[in-house]
Amino acid sequence: MSYDVELGNWKPAQPLGTAAYVNCPCGNTLALTSEGMSLSRLWQLMNWAKIETARRGLTLEQLLNYLREEIRKQVLGAPDSGGT
Repeated sequence: MSYDVELGNWKPAQPLGTAAYVNCPCGNTLALTSEGMSLSRLWQLMNWAKIETARRGLTLEQLLNYLREEIRKQVLGAPDSGGT
């Protein structure tokens, strides 16, 4: 979830941030955020996401879900476990 994109800001000067959450089988929620990421890197990633969502006809959530599934397949060799 990109809080900036939710507000329609794809190139924030003072980003609110981006976060991905997943429920661990142990019961904890794990979070990966853009905290500490350089502004230029964040802009590059957000620009890529904007281009790809338009090109593929997907929402940002759909694009990120696709990426998560591909990473799971390549790294873990397993299908998505249904986390958020």
